[in-house]
Amino acid sequence: MPTAVDFLSGKGSRFKVTFNNTFWLIKTKTWKITENATLVADDVNGEDRSRLQKLINFYDAAFDCYEDGAVSQILQSIVTNQKNEDASFPQLPMSGGILFNQLDGSRQGFSCINCTLGPMSFGSGGRTERIMHNLSFRFQYFQSVKTV
Repeated sequence: MPTAVDFLSGKGSRFKVTFNNTFWLIKTKTWKITENATLVADDVNGEDRSRLQKLINFYDAAFDCYEDGAVSQILQSIVTNQKNEDASFPQLPMSGGILFNQLDGSRQGFSCINCTLGPMSFGSGGRTERIMHNLSFRFQYFQSVKTV
């Protein structure tokens, strides 16, 4: 096990996506997964405190990606998916996974289940800045998976 000083850095994490039977390893600068939840507080007569609960609605994932040619393919797949939806066909199949390579050599993996595309944006900065794309996904379930 890593000691308290062995923090994991960004080089130890990868995000992989399967979209319409195409596999991508997204090269990200930053990424973030956020839980969307409803906080419940039931006030019951005669009790001195509310009964608390958290209900998970879904998860949001956002990625700041470098343009390396692969992201342009992702954007093309997003356009293809939009054409599919405009024609009233179901969304193309999509799933995602996160892998952490721990400093002690172990690995930890998570799966994003029932994914859907979220808003995206892309643009260019100055002459010496890298072109970045902002991709987002939403998914219903976030589960730990066995790694090898």
